[in-house]
Amino acid sequence: MINSVDRKLKTIFYIFFVIIFIIGIMSFLIFDSGYENLKLLKNQYNTCNVYLNSSDSKKESLVQEYNDYFELSNESCNEIVKYNVSPGSAFFVYENIIYSSFLSIFIPFFIPILLIFPCIYIITKKYRSNEIKNYLLRDNYENYKKKIIKIAYNNILIIPFVLCIIFIVSLLISKNINPISDINFSLVQPNLISRYNNIIFYILYFLVIILNVGMYDNIALIVSSRNKNFLISYIESFLLIYIIWCISEIFFGNIFQLLFNISASNFSLLDIYRWVGVNQPLVFLFVSAFWFILSLLAMIYCYKDKEKIIEMCER
Repeated sequence: MINSVDRKLKTIFYIFFVIIFIIGIMSFLIFDSGYENLKLLKNQYNTCNVYLNSSDSKKESLVQEYNDYFELSNESCNEIVKYNVSPGSAFFVYENIIYSSFLSIFIPFFIPILLIFPCIYIITKKYRSNEIKNYLLRDNYENYKKKIIKIAYNNILIIPFVLCIIFIVSLLISKNINPISDINFSLVQPNLISRYNNIIFYILYFLVIILNVGMYDNIALIVSSRNKNFLISYIESFLLIYIIWCISEIFFGNIFQLLFNISASNFSLLDIYRWVGVNQPLVFLFVSAFWFILSLLAMIYCYKDKEKIIEMCER
């Protein structure tokens, strides 16, 4: 019966996640200024192409027509079209979807809230039902711990999968995988171009996200091992995640910026979903690995004593 409820809950959770994701995409396509900016940039690019291949009289006409929107001149248009690639690449669109729309609020703050919900609900429900006692009559405690950890880690690849879908949508919108022309429109930093052509960057990017999701799961397990009340465990888990975010950026970030001239923004675990946000991937990887390993060790310690877990379930 409990397994049936658990499956239904997970199904509801995933459906809810997909609905929120679709709402986010639609908000970008319909309401977000980033989409309008993309159209404006492509219009500017196309206009410059026409301008450079027009007669002098036609150029004057175009200057008068577009004077209120952007500057038309041989110099500016040569810069805009010199790469022969339309601006507004998939990377630019991806950035807009992630941080210039409804998802700019949803992704950083609500991802952990959504991810830890089914984990805490299922585990606290198992503890309230005293399932552990019945389980230990048939199997050992080590296998029970593995079962609990597996429940928590079931969601670890959801966010990378969703981000891949967002990038595919970005590519369908922009139809441009080459971000080099975005430089002239200040849409992308020149130092990022080489990263977009490097598979290691994407591996690091997704590793950072997976490590952070793993940290959320570890924290959910830690808190659930101390309290079988779902609501209290849920609130405490998010507060602990929020505290870690603050310590990482405000405390460690400022220390490393002062001592090693590494920007504190590289310690911001709220900024891990952006291409531009991961401006020093190795630093992000180190910080994320540190918090994941620390939370993992704390989780292992919390589940070390079988008797304490049983006592907590009986309270």
